[in-house]
Amino acid sequence: MEQRKLGITKFFGALFKSFPKLLLTNILFAVPFALFSVGIYYLQFAVSFYGILILALTVIPLMPFFAGVTMVTRNLVRGDNDVPVISTFFRGIKENGLRFLLHGVALYCAIIFSYFSITLYANLGSQNVMFYSAMAISIIISVIFLFIFFNLPLMTVTFDLSIKDIYRNCGLMSFGELKNNFLALIGVLLLGVFCLSFLMFSGTALWVIILTLVFVYLLIPSVMSFIINYAIYKGMMSLLVAKEERQKAIEKEMLYKKNPNLKKQEEAKQFNEDFADVEIDENANGDEYIFHNGKMIKRSTLIKQKKEAGETLGKKE
Repeated sequence: MEQRKLGITKFFGALFKSFPKLLLTNILFAVPFALFSVGIYYLQFAVSFYGILILALTVIPLMPFFAGVTMVTRNLVRGDNDVPVISTFFRGIKENGLRFLLHGVALYCAIIFSYFSITLYANLGSQNVMFYSAMAISIIISVIFLFIFFNLPLMTVTFDLSIKDIYRNCGLMSFGELKNNFLALIGVLLLGVFCLSFLMFSGTALWVIILTLVFVYLLIPSVMSFIINYAIYKGMMSLLVAKEERQKAIEKEMLYKKNPNLKKQEEAKQFNEDFADVEIDENANGDEYIFHNGKMIKRSTLIKQKKEAGETLGKKE
């Protein structure tokens, strides 16, 4: 319990410390956010078609700009002391914009599937309760989609992976990192409750509109990204770095099997590097022990290993 309190205190400390930079990030993001959301809103009237199918299109052109938000919040979460918000924001867009555009298309499809499948089975469930089980499955699938998109932006800006590997890893992390994903979800829900509490007690319709615009354009995007990335960053780094190290070890072992001499050559190089600062007198007592790097090694053993290393490297040359 004490450790959990310490973690919460640390989170809020990092959030308040980063808040001025998060506010600037939101201002940068608010410009395309406002343009695309207003444009899509009026597109409904142009095509005479209203509803989620049109409104949700906003996420597609907006996602490349969210790459900038993710880059800034990722750097803040990992503890960078001085993050240049403007240059980091535009670097995130430049380096990851095209991939985030693809993520926007995938997110749009996930939103449409989730919305229509849940509403369809909810309506059918009012006629036949059996359909509620299908609605429950749709909700579970939607939550999995949500967890995938929690991890997707951060993984894209952090690791140089193919699109296939990014989606595969995020799919695995939606199950493998359930604790961190649920922490991120709870954090996002609490952010929503915080905003709604102000709207409920704002009094007049004008204040509701003003506060909604403030929250949507100047608070929620970067703070939500910060909350999500704070919850999943350490777990993602530990999991993927360990996975990469295991993969390298496997590849090295396969290479050694194909070329056994390569392993001997690398071991010989390592031996020479480890004992480069040790003078070995071959005429001294071979049974004497030499202390080096926390180990006691017989002089005769060292002389033998040195000769074998020389022979191995000599063959290579």
